[in-house]
Amino acid sequence: MPSSLFSSWLREPLIQFLLLALLMFALDSYVLGNRPDPRHIV
Repeated sequence: MPSSLFSSWLREPLIQFLLLALLMFALDSYVLGNRPDPRHIV
């Protein structure tokens, strides 16, 4: 039963949007955190 509940939550568009936003935020902070000059435009 918990696996079907988990899969039904993953089908929700709002959850997919939040997961995608979290992934983009993590990628952005990783890219911006690794540049030497904070004023450099990516």
